[in-house]
Amino acid sequence: MALFSFSKQRIAGNLFFGKIGLEGDRLYANIKIMISYLYGKILNKNDKSVIIDTGGVGYRVFMSQKRLLSLKKDKIELFCHTNSKPDPWEIYGFISSKELELFEFLIGISRVGPKTALEASAIGSLDVMKKGIKENDSILMKELFSLGQRKAQAIIFEVSRKIKTQPKKLSQNDEEVMKALVKLGFKRSEVKDAVIDLSDSSLAIETKIKKILKSFNEK
Repeated sequence: MALFSFSKQRIAGNLFFGKIGLEGDRLYANIKIMISYLYGKILNKNDKSVIIDTGGVGYRVFMSQKRLLSLKKDKIELFCHTNSKPDPWEIYGFISSKELELFEFLIGISRVGPKTALEASAIGSLDVMKKGIKENDSILMKELFSLGQRKAQAIIFEVSRKIKTQPKKLSQNDEEVMKALVKLGFKRSEVKDAVIDLSDSSLAIETKIKKILKSFNEK
């Protein structure tokens, strides 16, 4: 038997990978497809997955228990992540691209496998998780620790680190404050740091400028 491996290649918008082989005069193929989106009729549902009929082809898709319980319609639209490991080959489904983004972030964390990440993805999005962890939201924390203490701690640690390293976005008012202070002769870099350090975003532009000028005078 001769085996020929071929590298990943994009065909009709999907990523194919696998092997082709020649056994005697018979050519065979072991090919898998990276599924990124599915839409179709729900044929069957259990406590772990659904089977979706898309034009006569059925796909078993694993979903979080929270999302499975919320399924009410006959048809479903899912954003998907396909496990690229040869065995087992599994598809994980999400009701939004935000949930998929959260899942793919979580599976990159040590000690967090796809099944744990799948359940945690029902939180909704990475932004929701960041906000909940930053504010120590009791409901979100309860959801995380229901996945296991060590896994929850690993998730909290990595998300907290991401929060610290992520630059703060400046509002339109903050930009106006920066422009005004730069015109007064201050460096943009020191002005930006001062604006970010000013935690009360509800203040008027004039009040922010006065507070920052006062902080500069006190240094």
